[in-house]
Amino acid sequence: MGVRFIQAAAVALALVLAEPGTSRAFSLINGAWGERAAVWANGHGLEDGIDVGVAAGFEAALGITDPLEIDLFRQAVLAAFGSWENPALRFNVSFDASTTVDPGSGFELDLMALPYDHEAFGGDFLFGLATWQTDFGLRTLTNGVTALGSILTGTDIYLNTTAIAVIDAILVDDEDRTAAITRLLMHEIGHTVGVAHPFMYSNWDTDEDPHNAMEIDPLDPWSTLRPSEQLAEDAVMRVRPCGSDFINCPPLYYTSLTFDELGARDALYPVVPEPSAAALLASLAALGSLQRGRPRRLRAGAHPARPDVAPSEAEAAALERV
Repeated sequence: MGVRFIQAAAVALALVLAEPGTSRAFSLINGAWGERAAVWANGHGLEDGIDVGVAAGFEAALGITDPLEIDLFRQAVLAAFGSWENPALRFNVSFDASTTVDPGSGFELDLMALPYDHEAFGGDFLFGLATWQTDFGLRTLTNGVTALGSILTGTDIYLNTTAIAVIDAILVDDEDRTAAITRLLMHEIGHTVGVAHPFMYSNWDTDEDPHNAMEIDPLDPWSTLRPSEQLAEDAVMRVRPCGSDFINCPPLYYTSLTFDELGARDALYPVVPEPSAAALLASLAALGSLQRGRPRRLRAGAHPARPDVAPSEAEAAALERV
């Protein structure tokens, strides 16, 4: 299949506490562009949905032990994955799963909660870390195009229980806590489907307004995209929405993707719409009209009249019925 790569993207506490950053349209992991961008692909786990394993004890590691709270939290986890879905990109989430700290093994996406001193964080004090493994080769995209590029073959998400405990001590409202973790999950999930931090690499949009919906042509999704420096302040893929202010920070609790992030998803995983019933009827009518305009063919057994050979009565009858 080619060269295999393992890479990672993180939300570091040092960055979150730093000066607020800005968000420009969307950017893609690996800095790749167009049909060469890193994506899950048909034949490589995408066709039947990306299998997600949420580690056994995930909720307890985050301090959630009440059965009702566990149920509500799991709904938030499902919502985080659901926010990135479209008809071409689906997740199959299993809880209480056996997971591995290795993007190349376990589920196609393993979700775990680990302490800050776990080797997975490499000594950095991070809120979350997404890692992914890619191959390079031919793959079939969701619009049916076959192209050479990076193929996501395995991903992991690690949440830092120690860093999240710091936020829990600051946020007294349960809804705010749940929303903040949901947003963190959405951010890391974005990396695992191919979306980078907006300030990394080149940033892309269909116009100069990041608050407009992107019109993506599913058959040629990159044709209308162009570099953009306009800001989307509420983007989930930002890493430091309000600097050190966790209390008065509405973007920290946003749990909806922006138009730019939805555009990134639909460019990476374009959805070719199914033809409607009206379109099918119109196609059938056009085909019927075309058939009526074609020269008629003789049926089997019938022969065209020749000037020197008179047709038999049976042949003449057959010709009349054609």
